[in-house]
Amino acid sequence: MKKNNLIFYYFRIFFAIFLVDRLTKLWALKNLVVTKIKLGSVLNLRLVFNRGVVWGLFGSSEKLGFIILTAIISFIIIFFSIYTFFEYRKKDNIFFNVLILAGAFSNLLDRFIYASVIDFIDLHIKSWHWPVFNFADLFIFVGVVGVLGRYWYGNFKKT
Repeated sequence: MKKNNLIFYYFRIFFAIFLVDRLTKLWALKNLVVTKIKLGSVLNLRLVFNRGVVWGLFGSSEKLGFIILTAIISFIIIFFSIYTFFEYRKKDNIFFNVLILAGAFSNLLDRFIYASVIDFIDLHIKSWHWPVFNFADLFIFVGVVGVLGRYWYGNFKKT
């Protein structure tokens, strides 16, 4: 694929993921405020406002703590964006990086708009619940696994 076509390919992936996450969060805000929806025996849809990071870690009801955490997340996203740009310039595959960035930017936008991240997917087995998440979190997870797998596989091939 030509470099110009490749950049548009990555931008389309980014915006598709970003849009899916934004639209599903808007749907959750409209439909899950006062109720939860049970979908089978292992999946509920219920609205959660997460002021922390993964699994609500470092969540704080204090405004200063939230601002500091959001600033740290913003710097990490900026650093990873710059890293991804240089990977792209080296003609490396940045597909998984784009998944991470699209999810990260959508969650960061939540922090600025709602002072928390909108989560609504609740997987559970009987009374054990996985932490509630959203599509951005899912894409970030797949992206991280892909990036780690790419580096692991690349290092494995070199030995």
